[in-house]
Amino acid sequence: ADIAIATARPQGAAPGPKGIALFLVPRLDESGHLNYFVRRLKNKSATRAVPTGEVEFNASQAYLIGQAELGIYYTLENLTVSRLANAAGAMGLARKAHLEVLLRVQARSAFGQPRVQHPLVRADLTDFAVRTAGGLALLFHAIQAFDIAWMENPPYTSAYHYARFLSHLAKNRTAEHSTHLTQLGMELFGGLGFLEDYAIARLHREALVTAIWEGSSNIQALDMLEAMHKKSA
Repeated sequence: ADIAIATARPQGAAPGPKGIALFLVPRLDESGHLNYFVRRLKNKSATRAVPTGEVEFNASQAYLIGQAELGIYYTLENLTVSRLANAAGAMGLARKAHLEVLLRVQARSAFGQPRVQHPLVRADLTDFAVRTAGGLALLFHAIQAFDIAWMENPPYTSAYHYARFLSHLAKNRTAEHSTHLTQLGMELFGGLGFLEDYAIARLHREALVTAIWEGSSNIQALDMLEAMHKKSA
């Protein structure tokens, strides 16, 4: 990326989260040299097209975003956006798995009839349809709520706290849907679903990280409780 955002504690800032400021860090410094050093790229089980690495800052140039004392609020707003994006990605994986499965069970036969006509297969397809529809409805409701409140500044109104509450709920539930449905898709493919020849195995690996990225499920649960009990969301 040409620009990244990073949190850091300015000299003399207060301890704890309230002392964190948010900065823009360009890839190149003013002289055109690389502004940070990448120690290594990590070997991951999936999402390999999105590199994850360890970055080292040594006299790197950075630019303060807004007011230093509001950095924690800017950071949490960015996390809300990324959690909604994570939810969208999770449901995209689930929907892609759904399409792969529909084509598979319609094209293959077992015990003298197309697999799509078997009652237990149809029950699984119903699970696919309901979870996909429910996850997408929750996702877009959460996006709409944040779209209404995202221009707010601290102290936030109840509309903002409700949007934040929904972001935790959507991030958690869509990750569960995505993980469950891609696994179910592998099962409906049979043994072939475990082979790299088919997309469904990769979709499942990709889905597994959606419950971890942008705060694990436990973190989402705790933050959602905080929004409910302290902010009355």
